Amino acid sequence: MVLGAGFSKAIHDGMPTADELGSKAVSRAKIGHAPAFENGRFESWLSRLAEPQPDLSAAENADNAATFACVVEHVHSVMVDAQESVEVIPGWLARLATALHFRRSTVVTFNYDTLVERVIESIGLWDFEIGGQSSWEMTSAVRGRFDGRPNSRGKVGWHSVIRDIPPLPAPFRSMENLPASFHLLKLHGSLNWYWVPGDVSGATLNAWHLLDTSAGCLRRYLPGREPFIVPPAATKSAYFANPIMREIWRTARGAFTRADSVHFVGYSLPITDLLSSSMIAEGLSQRNPTIGLVNRSPAEPRRRLAALAETRPEVWKSVESWAEDMVIDTAQRALAQLRDAATGSVGDAPTYVGRWPEALRYVRDVSEREDSLVLVPFSEPPLLHEKVMTVRDIVERAEGSRCLIARVGTKESPIVGLDGIGHETGPEVWHQILVPADP
Repeated sequence: MVLGAGFSKAIHDGMPTADELGSKAVSRAKIGHAPAFENGRFESWLSRLAEPQPDLSAAENADNAATFACVVEHVHSVMVDAQESVEVIPGWLARLATALHFRRSTVVTFNYDTLVERVIESIGLWDFEIGGQSSWEMTSAVRGRFDGRPNSRGKVGWHSVIRDIPPLPAPFRSMENLPASFHLLKLHGSLNWYWVPGDVSGATLNAWHLLDTSAGCLRRYLPGREPFIVPPAATKSAYFANPIMREIWRTARGAFTRADSVHFVGYSLPITDLLSSSMIAEGLSQRNPTIGLVNRSPAEPRRRLAALAETRPEVWKSVESWAEDMVIDTAQRALAQLRDAATGSVGDAPTYVGRWPEALRYVRDVSEREDSLVLVPFSEPPLLHEKVMTVRDIVERAEGSRCLIARVGTKESPIVGLDGIGHETGPEVWHQILVPADP
């Protein structure tokens, strides 16, 4: 999955496209000689400033270098302000993030913002494989921690999805295993990454907390650092010389070569970004995967995509509709997995609905509705005489259903994932957890 500026703009209309970003950054920098930016012109204009040009004098090239540095600094500030204007997380984004978690997707993004990481922090994903306890207790260190060190005991946090690359500075690092989830690869850096410009060792490139932007803490733990965002210019080698970025790009390339399907979401495949397009083209040629294209104006991106891959793409014009289709597809996969589980030793396992250890509720009843099976959990722990539905009970009732839906009160949400805590009370005593898409 490849995310471009159109994905962030679908989250909030105030998130800028590349040309809108350039116009705002140039305005803040008070540069009066810049052209109007449209059809990707910001990138070509910035590319000319990025390196000395043979047709310019030494003084003109020096002036261009200063303009380039000033514009990039304001690109960061424009993006920070745009990101802070996002006050509400759309429901489709929360559901999509949960689906990506259970699909274990690789998500390649060219966006600087941390909106994906922030939604992960807010929706409460849990990996019961490493975070399941017989008592399901949560320590005060874990409960309510939405920003800080990489998470432990099962809570999936923003550092889980970037796999701790780049890491937080030394005082905040954790040696614990990271909960499994999808993998977010930020090929152009991030608003919360900092480095010493020009560092080729990678030693100074660190992530910083999502919510703590106080200058005092930054100066204390990341002295002398500046934001690490790769500017939208054709020449990027100065930013990719360090081993951390090389590792991120190599991981992205490997994902393309192994992918059975690739979706381009709000990414227009700009012809000026030869580095990205060549990597994508080489990766797609390895397996000829199915292609999805999500773009409000798909004609031009589809033409560019045709030059990179032979497969004809499936097209969505709305990010939200594509995301909902992804959630339903994930829900159908979850039901198929549950059917497989019912034939084994887990068939007699009692079932829970929930996302967190403290929020799990036994399933007490089901009802059929069109092509779905609606699960109704107990509102309180069941009494001894009350029957809890098992995996086999649910699968038998789900014959002909396409997906499972959890109903809590008046709210409903598709079940998109299965998780389990294993041998809770003894050998061969299993419990199956059914996870809804909505927080």
